[in-house]
Amino acid sequence: MGLSMRLTVNPEHGRRIRSAAQIDNIRPSLGRVFLCCMGSWSGCILIIMSGEIKKFFIDESSELHGKGGSKDVWVHKNRPDMVVKEKKGFFTKTDGPEAVLRHHVTNIIHLVTDGGVPRSRFSFSKEDLQGVEKVDLGAEGDLIRNFNKDYATRPVPDKDVAEEKISTDPRIVALRTKLREIRTPFFDDQPKNLGVGEDGRAVYVDAVVIGKRGLKSFIEAVVPEIEKMTDEAKKEKALRYLERVKKILEKYPDRR
Repeated sequence: MGLSMRLTVNPEHGRRIRSAAQIDNIRPSLGRVFLCCMGSWSGCILIIMSGEIKKFFIDESSELHGKGGSKDVWVHKNRPDMVVKEKKGFFTKTDGPEAVLRHHVTNIIHLVTDGGVPRSRFSFSKEDLQGVEKVDLGAEGDLIRNFNKDYATRPVPDKDVAEEKISTDPRIVALRTKLREIRTPFFDDQPKNLGVGEDGRAVYVDAVVIGKRGLKSFIEAVVPEIEKMTDEAKKEKALRYLERVKKILEKYPDRR
């Protein structure tokens, strides 16, 4: 909440978005308008400001936590329990509706898989940033992540052994199966994206990608899983996120 107060210095610079229709207020040509979702708020925020957003989360002292084909992952400069995923400059940037959908869909999957995907804390279209809970994946995860940072830190056989161990772990096999069953959009099940956290649970750490298609099949597959949830509080949260996704798709049917 403190971050939003710093960003939205006065009412003219920020306001809540409570319906998909209000996304139409985005004017990309202005260059200073961007959309974000933060925390578990019932809506999102439309913020108008100049300058970089990244500086609130990442600076020159930030630790590189992971490196993928399209994103760099940094430890939040003030929150060691959070990482910030930054899409690299030469990839297509996320637009406003996609940033909102990414936040909501990630949190649906987080709830349905009982933490199998880290919770999304914020999602910005400007500079294409997403903040999620930080997960440490142990020795095998560290080995693969470090190898992928500079492609030279470990012998390839060591990496192969670690990937084999991850791929055959029963917890990871179960999570991979679940993510396929709910038709997770653009699910990339390479071993580098999966691991076991410190609490012993399997986790998928790659970003949930929202493209132009695929959300209809995801919704059809995930609804029965939500209905089966026995934790009523989590079930209610998942249904609220799902309702927000549906409202956006009603306004933007090309996203289905």
